[in-house]
Amino acid sequence: MKRLIMMFAAVAMICGQTKAQEVNDNVSGTYSGNFYTVVKATEEVQSDAYSGTIQIIANEDGSSCSMELSGFATKESTFNSVKLDNVKLETAADGNKTITFDPLSVQLTTQDGKTYDGKIIPAGNENSIKGNSLSLVMMFPLSESEKLFIYFNGTKPTTEQPVQSEEPQETMPE
Repeated sequence: MKRLIMMFAAVAMICGQTKAQEVNDNVSGTYSGNFYTVVKATEEVQSDAYSGTIQIIANEDGSSCSMELSGFATKESTFNSVKLDNVKLETAADGNKTITFDPLSVQLTTQDGKTYDGKIIPAGNENSIKGNSLSLVMMFPLSESEKLFIYFNGTKPTTEQPVQSEEPQETMPE
């Protein structure tokens, strides 16, 4: 009986490790897509789209990650890559990952050395990972009258995994 319990515990541990690895692999990767930058001033709105990437590296248990953003700009400035650490990942009821930032503040630096303090904007279905898709919204005050909104929508390539067929289980005669 002890041997059976020990075997069950070993199987449970292996399954637990596999689940954590699945979570990590499910989130980590490079998401390629478009950054939409919108500068809202008092009278006008400028909008542009840029190709870019967000790279996510999740920790082992899938509860947090780091993000590196690159490839976005405004008409006036090109931004260097930006790294965000301690991003929290939570699993929603539908199985998708919700991204929360603690703190919500983030700083961007342009290639010409200007820095902007901004924050992550929680907005509806944004700031989430659904399957292989990532959505993110950020806002940066550029001046008293101008705000820069950065929207990112991207996907990461799926890795083809062989489909395992289930073997029919034999039933024991009663």
